[in-house]
Order: sequence, then structure tokens, then C-alpha cells
Amino acid sequence: MTDKTNPRKSMVTTLFDLEVHRPARIFGFNTQEDSDQTRLREIGFAEGDLVEILHVGLFGRSPLNIKLHGTAIAMRPNEAKMISVIPADLHRDMEGQISEDVCDIHGLPTSLEKPCCGACGSSESGSSESGSSENGQAT
Repeated sequence: MTDKTNPRKSMVTTLFDLEVHRPARIFGFNTQEDSDQTRLREIGFAEGDLVEILHVGLFGRSPLNIKLHGTAIAMRPNEAKMISVIPADLHRDMEGQISEDVCDIHGLPTSLEKPCCGACGSSESGSSESGSSENGQAT
């Protein structure tokens, strides 16, 4: 019933329930206290940010190692349960594309001028940088 009225709502899960190495976009916060949401925002979590679980602890998925803005952050399960996310692949299917163009390999922002994030080295600018460093060594 909810799926027909708001299909995006059915895709929302918590960061805690997200699969390891599955990138997701932050959809919102499920906090009882305003101070909890403020603390999460101070750490750097915000709607639309790309997050990914890198590793989980053996006992009760505690702690969780989260990647946010290229930085690894350790979180308790109760904190991860306060963050609502939509997996990036489902977000892309829903919108036709993610609101911000993102590298399919790393999830980093891209633009028309820079077709690849550059971190994977598959862009022309990445290969020219490696060529210039070789030229620098040869000279």
C-alpha cells in the first residue's frame, strides 16, 4: 500500500541494516532527541551524502566502520540506526540518475568537464598526469 503512494519510502532503510560495501545516500534521521541529530550533523552526516559500510564487528555488528566523505568513521549500532539511507543503485533507478553525478566506481562527484572522478585513473587527465611524472623522471 505504501509502495504505490510513495515508492521511495519502501527503499529507505537504516545505515545499520545496509549491506557491507553497498553505497547509499542519506535520506534523513530517525532521532528521538534533537541533540542526537545535531551530533550526527556535527560529525558530517547530512541528507544526500554518500555513505558506505566498510566493515562490521563480529558481535552484533558492533562497531561499524563507515566511509563518509572519504573518511573512515567508527559508529555504534544505535547511532547507525538513527540514519535513514537509500541504497545508491535504488536511488539512481528512482530518479533516472543520482541528483549529483557520481563516479560509478568510487561514488565520488563528477561533472561533464571531468567525466571520471580521477581516483580510478581511467580519465584522460589521470593518464596525462602519470605521463608527465614519467617525463619529469626522464629529464
